Amino acid sequence: MLAKRAYKFRFYPTPAQEQALAQHFGCGRFVYNYMLARRQQRHQDGQRSSYGDDAAALTLLKRAPGCEWLRDVSIVALQASLRHLDTAYRNFFAKRTKFPRFKRKHAAQRYSLMRNGFTLREVRLTLAKIKRPLEPHTARRSVQSGGLPRRGRPLLRQPAL
Repeated sequence: MLAKRAYKFRFYPTPAQEQALAQHFGCGRFVYNYMLARRQQRHQDGQRSSYGDDAAALTLLKRAPGCEWLRDVSIVALQASLRHLDTAYRNFFAKRTKFPRFKRKHAAQRYSLMRNGFTLREVRLTLAKIKRPLEPHTARRSVQSGGLPRRGRPLLRQPAL
């Protein structure tokens, strides 16, 4: 049986990386809110929505005039926002939770990546569409010396303002 292992690191990005991460946070929030409003409108019109419909609409949205800036971020992060919205809808209709809410700008910011959205080599995390790898810092042991902390996972969060 395979055991899953996780590592926890804290990353202190450079100013350029902070800007790229903020752009990913904003675009993920925009896509989630846009598709939530789209699903609500389609529900009022008597039409059904699914993840596939949202993914096709995302492709059209990225080509739309005025939304070209969505091309500057990783598609993996945008698709993760669609998956989170689809999960929220499924949980609502299964009566496990309340109706999905719009995401706010001043709450804790985060985005998710699947396995193809990042690479982890020698404890350096390289994210899709961010050029330089993020350097980890840990209080337990020096990561540069090759030692990994006992617990951990990459933290891709911006604290709430």
